[in-house]
Amino acid sequence: MRRLPILISLLIACGGGRKIVETEESGQEPAWAADYTAGVQEACECTDAACIRGRRPALDAMVAQHGGLDDAPASVHQGKAKLEVCWKEIARDLALELGDLEKTICECKSSVCADEYSQRLDVLTAKYSAADPNALRDVPEATPESKAVLDRIARCLSDKTISAADYLAKTEAIGDELCACQDGECTKAAVRKRFAIFDAFLFIDEDADLAVRTHAAESRVCKCMADALKRGVQIDVSSAKLDLSVNMKCD
Repeated sequence: MRRLPILISLLIACGGGRKIVETEESGQEPAWAADYTAGVQEACECTDAACIRGRRPALDAMVAQHGGLDDAPASVHQGKAKLEVCWKEIARDLALELGDLEKTICECKSSVCADEYSQRLDVLTAKYSAADPNALRDVPEATPESKAVLDRIARCLSDKTISAADYLAKTEAIGDELCACQDGECTKAAVRKRFAIFDAFLFIDEDADLAVRTHAAESRVCKCMADALKRGVQIDVSSAKLDLSVNMKCD
């Protein structure tokens, strides 16, 4: 699967009052808070996943034993935030990292977040030494939770992906129409159809057997669009995803 080609250059307020947190009579935070902060520091000094995974259960249990995070003093909240950062960097928690990607792509409606998703997925795939994104299901760190997230991501992607055959057919048809245009209105109508693909989809489900024809069809549309711009046709299509330029480069 690949991104659709851009062929042209260019405190949520919660109800109720805040709970009174645990303090000593002197106004100082309870002793366990200092122990928690020290434990977080030790966990963040870990250099491998086994180390931080071994230390975290005791830290989580410490918070639970003292009434949970809602009742914890400020330093514990700060420590928890720091722990989460360290955990993400060290623990190799695939489900957690995939959860971030899920939010990105499932809420995505533009090329900006689609590109961000693709780049972050490449980084994650390399981090876990997977041959490709699909192989994240089989890495040693994979869990039922991470596989469930991958399933949800796949469902989100299916709604944002056009099949290779459908994309090729649409692109070739638009090319035929666009390249035959002799006036501005015809050109604008054909270009709007082209932009509609970008508005409806963010990715193409690639097919190696159609790659050569697809590239040729894309290049043809690009060149005919560039020719229209050079002739002075004013193409004004409302789309935040694309930026038209007379100096379009088509290969």
